[in-house]
Amino acid sequence: MSRTRAERIEVDVAPERDELLVIRESYDPGWRALVDGEERAIVRADYLFMGVPLHAGERNVVLVFAPRSVRVGVALSAGALLALSVVALGRGRVGARSI
Repeated sequence: MSRTRAERIEVDVAPERDELLVIRESYDPGWRALVDGEERAIVRADYLFMGVPLHAGERNVVLVFAPRSVRVGVALSAGALLALSVVALGRGRVGARSI
């Protein structure tokens, strides 16, 4: 298992049969799982941890923490910055005309 950043976990596994990979990280709906590049559902394991169902064979599992609240916050911040830029540009033009 490798963890290069707090919001990313990568694991290479080779189960001999269909199994549930249990990751000892607290379950949160903001986590997304990719198994061999395809998005898969994450389930609760042992009430607290995350589990990813896997089919037999060599698998690359990547878990990324990307909660919706962060994406919404980024979008709102970008919109506010754009609005402030428009207001600032508008005030600059009004001031230039009155001189």
